[in-house]
Amino acid sequence: MNNNALSEIEFAKKLFTLQTENNELKIENERLASIIYSDQSSKNNLAESNESDLKFKNMVWDMQVGVMIQNVHSEILLSNPKSLELLGISEEQLLGKTSFDPDWNVIHQDGSAFPGPTHPVPQAIATQQSVHNVVMGVYRPSKADRVWLNVDAELQLNNDGSIKQVICTFIDISELKQAENELIKSQEMLKKFAVYLQNKQEEEKVLLATQLDNNSSLIFH
Repeated sequence: MNNNALSEIEFAKKLFTLQTENNELKIENERLASIIYSDQSSKNNLAESNESDLKFKNMVWDMQVGVMIQNVHSEILLSNPKSLELLGISEEQLLGKTSFDPDWNVIHQDGSAFPGPTHPVPQAIATQQSVHNVVMGVYRPSKADRVWLNVDAELQLNNDGSIKQVICTFIDISELKQAENELIKSQEMLKKFAVYLQNKQEEEKVLLATQLDNNSSLIFH
């Protein structure tokens, strides 16, 4: 019981960490939106436009969350080092790919396939609404493992309301998923142990009743 309580505490700590990272992700998304808005406002001046582009690229480059810029066809135009690290691929391998690329090996939390058209960026484009907090399990061939990501897709619009591009941001929640799985396993073991104890008690009751019956038979004979 104490071990299970400890597991729940650890899980709560990791959940708090994830919530903190999600808040940071939202802040970074707002910063990105602010930079892009500033960039769009300065397009009438080439010098200001170049400076804004450089500022945007530098900020994306230094962010500690994965960032990818994708066009209206879901093609990846730009990615930062953190996104390459999380996905386990090189920039050459990533740029030009789309969310529909068959090379992606992505699953839902229940282990079912996660088809490209249902990924956050294509969904944001199809619905013309930003998508938040989508959990994706992405297989990394270079590391022969699966990383669990919490993904956002934020639309950026042109002045006429059409979609200019989509900013896809994501953080690694693999540790939380592992803690969650360990907690589930711990709870399942406790349930099995509780059933075992209950069955054992029932067996002892039957054995005791049998012994009492045998003793009563000896006394009255």
